[in-house]
Amino acid sequence: MVKSWTNRCVLFIIPLMQTPDFLRTTALFSTLNGNELNLVARAMDDLFLPEGARPVEEGQPNNRLYVIFDGHVELKGMGTDGKERTLAILTSKDCFGESTLSPAAPSLVTAEVTLGDARLLAIPGDSIRRLIRLTPEIGVGLLVGAFARVQQLQRLAVLQS
Repeated sequence: MVKSWTNRCVLFIIPLMQTPDFLRTTALFSTLNGNELNLVARAMDDLFLPEGARPVEEGQPNNRLYVIFDGHVELKGMGTDGKERTLAILTSKDCFGESTLSPAAPSLVTAEVTLGDARLLAIPGDSIRRLIRLTPEIGVGLLVGAFARVQQLQRLAVLQS
């Protein structure tokens, strides 16, 4: 069993000047203007996670939205046969943890760092919800990103049926 990632993560600091430029290149935040990107960047932590770390566990509440800065994260879900299945391999600029927008809802997937260590940007759920109230465009970006993920999962379900 993989130990809790919080015991093995290292906090880095990306210079604040670079973070908004990186966020602009992600699908989730690409529609935001400079001021909005700066608000999001200031609310984020920069994390280094070792291979095997699981920042999100299926069935558990998730309290952060993640953007992959560098590395790979495998999204997994439990099949009806009780076997864990790979749903997607995410890379730089991909996001996961959108379930943080509904704090009472458990995560439907497990996210595991794979193929080496990963560097992630993470924003706490309460911070992202506050930013959405202040800047609705951030919420629109999250909806677009979540819709793209739903489409990806629907294609996967069709291929597996």
